[in-house]
Amino acid sequence: MFVTNTLLDPRIDQLSPDERKEWLWDLWRNQLEYAVASETPAIIQILKDNGLELSDFQEPDDLLKFPIITKQTFRKIGDTAFLPRKYREALRCGQHGLKDHEVLHVFPRFTGGSTVQKLSDYTLIRWSISDWLGAMQSSTRGIKQSNLEISFPANAFSNYTFDHIAAPFFTGVIMYNGGNYVPRHINLSDMDAFNMIRMKECDGIISPPAAHQLKGRGLVELLAGDVDIDNPYITGENIRLIIVSSTPLTGRIYELFRRRGIPVKDGGGSTDVGAVLWNCTEDPLRFHSIEGNVLNEVVDRNGLPVRDGESGLFLCSRIAGVVEADPYLRRLHHDVNSVTTNLTSGGELPDDTRKRVSRIIGRDVLSLNSEELESLRQGVNAEYLESNRLVPNQATQLLRYSGLMNETQFFAPAQCSCGKNTAKMKGLNRTHDFDSSPADLERPVVVEETVARSDISGYHLRLPDGCAIVER
Repeated sequence: MFVTNTLLDPRIDQLSPDERKEWLWDLWRNQLEYAVASETPAIIQILKDNGLELSDFQEPDDLLKFPIITKQTFRKIGDTAFLPRKYREALRCGQHGLKDHEVLHVFPRFTGGSTVQKLSDYTLIRWSISDWLGAMQSSTRGIKQSNLEISFPANAFSNYTFDHIAAPFFTGVIMYNGGNYVPRHINLSDMDAFNMIRMKECDGIISPPAAHQLKGRGLVELLAGDVDIDNPYITGENIRLIIVSSTPLTGRIYELFRRRGIPVKDGGGSTDVGAVLWNCTEDPLRFHSIEGNVLNEVVDRNGLPVRDGESGLFLCSRIAGVVEADPYLRRLHHDVNSVTTNLTSGGELPDDTRKRVSRIIGRDVLSLNSEELESLRQGVNAEYLESNRLVPNQATQLLRYSGLMNETQFFAPAQCSCGKNTAKMKGLNRTHDFDSSPADLERPVVVEETVARSDISGYHLRLPDGCAIVER
């Protein structure tokens, strides 16, 4: 069976369907065992209510025995019931007694903002340090391509409303890869936002493709300030990467920035699980399924896996995190990434980072030529990855979770010229929430052109290309 100790391993996305199924099943089964052993009330109760025991899960197809956890179920049982006992106790005493990787990340997130009808609809999602690191590594792997050198920004501009999940998640990916970010102030106009990008010499952008009042302003709005036809700023010469999410990425928007020489990477997912789907520049309007810290499924109205080309309900299980066993290597890995990210972009290297790395290698890091710098990066990276190990997802336990009831079209794994050999998915369209039965999987809305309507939640969506959401 396939074995790896890091979710940065590109081989994960090159596994055969059978190899991937076996590897992910092993992680999922370990996660279920962890949830029971760690006394997670919700998981134990779900098993009991359905007459299931751990012994009922012996092979990959047994995963289908576990019932779908809907957002209604999550709200009804309560988010605290999805936490292992150690966290319910530790939260009452400042997390005393938790191991380093078990400590909760500073990023607890409320979910349900776009579907909330009453205060109790808000539910809290928790991530441990190892859960968060697993998500950061998987998204890093999802963004990278074997056929295209994609460099992470040293200083990305975040165009999101900061309370939205995408802002801290994607800025977290940037920081994990040695960069930093500039947040958009709530009072900035689109012109001021563009001027901030230029003034701060940002080399990356994180943004919804189209503006949304709950999420943030859109990419096209940023271009409103880039009026110097002879010397535009938002081009591949200045912007290394654009990361988008949360509203539809259309072909028109993608092509607009592709012509400017900027790769656009679209991350799909939800507050509950993070970005678990990523597009590639070879097929920009479909997502690769990026698994490892999660297991993704698409099921039909009978709760069974859909076939190639069919649409169904998107499910996600949080199944793994990553422990960095050596704090020294963790610091060095981050510093060397920061050095290479800043020096290759012409950015300003923080003085403390320069001193730390220079002291370790025995010479001024600024004296290294490009080959020496790359050799240093590869050597440190190799040692760092060897010190990693995979562990079960520690905090909020979500197995076969439907979240926002997203419907997507499934495409069977096939070799893509970007280097990945994973399943693909097209679209994440919100369906009716349902209580328990996949038979209730019916979409009340579709996207059509030239019709103006509000979306199902009552919030007005600002969709690109003259599109609006209308009833089927």
